[in-house]
Amino acid sequence: MKSIKKILKISIYMIIFFIILVFIKTLFEYFNLTNYKINNVINIIIPILSFAFGGYKIGKISEKKGWLEGLKLSLFIIVLMILATIFTGKFKIEYLIYLMILTISGMFGGMLGINK
Repeated sequence: MKSIKKILKISIYMIIFFIILVFIKTLFEYFNLTNYKINNVINIIIPILSFAFGGYKIGKISEKKGWLEGLKLSLFIIVLMILATIFTGKFKIEYLIYLMILTISGMFGGMLGINK
């Protein structure tokens, strides 16, 4: 129960971090500071950064095996993302590769967090 509560708390931090980054990106788009190619790259980088941030936060809280805590957090969010994708009917193999990158990002953040 304590582990689930910790994962939900960190998930909320990840969502807030994600929303802040998307807001900043939207401001850049609104004032035409970036072109469409840069926006496509930023659309990929923002979730990777939010997963790494979540992994870092959960790694700081845990006592050992930060990579495992980051993996658990990433898998929790990714299961929700897969369920949402299945219901919309837009599931592709490229999406699985993207989700694997997000998982690795969460694990890497967990490793960084445990070392700090």
